[in-house]
Amino acid sequence: MHCSLLLLLLITGFNSTARNKIKLDPQIKSAYLKLLEQAPEFHSALKEGNKKNLQTEINKTQEIIAQLYQKNSSLLEFHHRIHSYKLLSKLEEQLASLESQSKPNKKNIKNLFRSFFELAKVYDLSKEMKGSLFYCKKDKSFWIQSDSTAYNPINSNHINCGRMIL
Repeated sequence: MHCSLLLLLLITGFNSTARNKIKLDPQIKSAYLKLLEQAPEFHSALKEGNKKNLQTEINKTQEIIAQLYQKNSSLLEFHHRIHSYKLLSKLEEQLASLESQSKPNKKNIKNLFRSFFELAKVYDLSKEMKGSLFYCKKDKSFWIQSDSTAYNPINSNHINCGRMIL
């Protein structure tokens, strides 16, 4: 019951954020959607267990973040820019941590997908992004993947745990 309530609160929070969404310039919106397209790519690389593909996705994501910093400085209002920088910095830290590990650990993967989830939520991009949001109540993890059959990349004990939430 507790997990179901948590999921309901998260979804409700996700939907209430959409009502108070931040209006984005089309160029920035496009760049954020491009960034969110990386999430299913990370999912695939983690599912395959391919370190080389994972490194490629880290590099692509870092490039997109660098482009977003440049666009944000001229196209976002100051208070939105500060919030955006915090989200992007958090994502950069997680990428650097993931990159430094020989084998990605659960905590880093969970935090990485949480950051993608926050970006989708804050900027109300879940309906326009490629991929779907999934949630596993057993380990309370979120992730984004392109296929419809749940595959939890965070916890090998709960690989098939998860359901599409958006």
